[in-house]
Amino acid sequence: MLGRGLLLPLAAVGAFVAADAWRLFEQGFLNGERRQRDYTLRAGLDAWARPLAGAALAAALVPAALPVITGFAAGSAAVSLLLRGRVVRGEGSGERGAGEGWMLERRGAFLRYALPLIPLAAMNWVMSLGDRYLLAAFWSTGAAGVYAAAYGLGSQPFIAVR
Repeated sequence: MLGRGLLLPLAAVGAFVAADAWRLFEQGFLNGERRQRDYTLRAGLDAWARPLAGAALAAALVPAALPVITGFAAGSAAVSLLLRGRVVRGEGSGERGAGEGWMLERRGAFLRYALPLIPLAAMNWVMSLGDRYLLAAFWSTGAAGVYAAAYGLGSQPFIAVR
């Protein structure tokens, strides 16, 4: 059974993962349709909204990880809500037939395709980011921050080559 002290952080991480999945879902569609302008707008707004909302919540409440994670989730969700019509319908929806009927018609096929991939996505998230949460839980958030910074800086040359 989870202690009361873990419920809020787990809820915040869950909200963050949900907001991030929503963002990646929308960006996948934009990228697939080769709508670079909308993709860039979505990615750019999200890149600004996350840290600004996280910093604002940490400044307003308490400088800790929980308000920052919650702010990241809120910033990303706010951008998703702000751009929902643009992402779902797009600029040329009349020509492509991407209205509500089109989405409802294809929803079942999409869910049959995507649902089996959820465990793989969860495992990928745990493998790529879970170590930071374990470090924070067993040592401190400072140790996790130092590790994440070193990991991020060390991986940049490999990411640049890709």
